Amino acid sequence: MKEATKAPLVSVVVVAYDSGEPLQECLGSLFAQDHPRVEVVLVDNASQDGAAEKAARKHGSRIRLVGNRANLGFGGGCNAGIAVSRGEIIGLLNPDAAADRRWVSAAVEAFNRHRDAGMVACRVLDYSDKAKIDTAGHLLYGDGLNRGRGRGEPSDRYEVETEAVCPSGSAGFFRRAAIDAAGGFDAAMFMYGDDIDLGLSIRRTGLRCVYAPDSIACHRFSHAAGPYSALKAYHVERNRILVMLKHFPLAAIAKSPFFTAHRVFWHNVSALTGRGSSGRFTRNGSLFRLYAVMLKAYADAFLLIPHALSERKRLAALDRVGEAEFMRWLSEFGISAKEIAMKD
Repeated sequence: MKEATKAPLVSVVVVAYDSGEPLQECLGSLFAQDHPRVEVVLVDNASQDGAAEKAARKHGSRIRLVGNRANLGFGGGCNAGIAVSRGEIIGLLNPDAAADRRWVSAAVEAFNRHRDAGMVACRVLDYSDKAKIDTAGHLLYGDGLNRGRGRGEPSDRYEVETEAVCPSGSAGFFRRAAIDAAGGFDAAMFMYGDDIDLGLSIRRTGLRCVYAPDSIACHRFSHAAGPYSALKAYHVERNRILVMLKHFPLAAIAKSPFFTAHRVFWHNVSALTGRGSSGRFTRNGSLFRLYAVMLKAYADAFLLIPHALSERKRLAALDRVGEAEFMRWLSEFGISAKEIAMKD
């Protein structure tokens, strides 16, 4: 009993929106954790499928249920869940993911080993093929785009504890104090890119992220929006501009159009050859449709420039690392345009 009371309370926030049956497996995996103190906070973003109500009836007081009147998106939903949670460590788990029994405890052990870490990235496996990686932390491209590290690669290549730029929002951990200091998620991003945005904000306060390979979850890749949908392509492209404007040094912003042009070249190769993300997109649409989505993303990002610049000013006041350190992150945790476009 004494050991249990000494263990930190970990609040796991699950943001659901018409999540269906996978939500029940997700919650079941959290109730099976071997960590003695886990609080489960379920945020329902105005779903219509009744899955959250079903979970509440089944699990009762084991769940803290937050019912939003509107769909606040991933970041807004996380903020709502974090606001009512009580843990000193915050875990995030997508409703289309399931956690290994030691998912929480392995992350807590990593925090204990690394007192300067504000985040722990997990080894997230592909739900459909658990021998492969979904993400092992994030990578960052020179125009603000991010992608999961190791996507599609054998899981056994990622068995060593190391540093990551930040966790994936699908399954990851944060110290509450780190989230509070960074100001929480940017709800304006709605979905995609909000995890790298928060991660960079936390890193800029002087904390780092540890990749803990023994903290394992399985995730259905882009289950909510569809892996190659216009909805995902729009938010990824719009939000990478916000990430760049909020965090990148001015010199890196000036160079970003060249990175974007290089990436667009490889997206064209992907679309024309039918390989990679753009190739998958154009199987159900067209190259013209892809460009239309990108142009809409740029137009809407333009409208959000005042918001991004206001956030840039706020984050500059929190910065404890400087431009040289940020450029190191871009180099150490970088990804090539070819890999972004040509990898599924």
